[in-house]
Amino acid sequence: MYLHTADKALGADNFHSAIGSKLIRRDLVQQALRQGLSPKKGLCAFVFKYEKSLEKPLAVGVIGTGSQGLRLLNAVNPAYISVKAIADTITDVNATITAIGVADKKQQTPTGGVAEDKAAVRSEFEDQIVLVADQLASLGAKLNDATLETQA
Repeated sequence: MYLHTADKALGADNFHSAIGSKLIRRDLVQQALRQGLSPKKGLCAFVFKYEKSLEKPLAVGVIGTGSQGLRLLNAVNPAYISVKAIADTITDVNATITAIGVADKKQQTPTGGVAEDKAAVRSEFEDQIVLVADQLASLGAKLNDATLETQA
């Protein structure tokens, strides 16, 4: 689509008025880097223009979190939100407890034999490398390519 310069400027102005500022991603990243911000160190507050100090965090109760909701609740910034209560179905709670038990058993399972498996895989890779290197050397000799021959 062909646009005149004035049309492009009008479109940019409309866009900036719709999003509320002329702050674009590059400027945002540069400002965040200058301030030493990261996702866990104030970046979200900077992006959404939260005030740095609140009198007290918002107290919330969550109904029906499920396992994904519990993961998301772990990401809540306690400076802004204080989770006071969580309600979930017994089925979801039991499933979560079972999953924790399964993960716990996996962590306690001995990992014997892993070293032998690694040694076997390494030996197999070395055999393959030697095979490929021999083929490259032969190809280099056939093509009279000293570089290819010496790389093998």
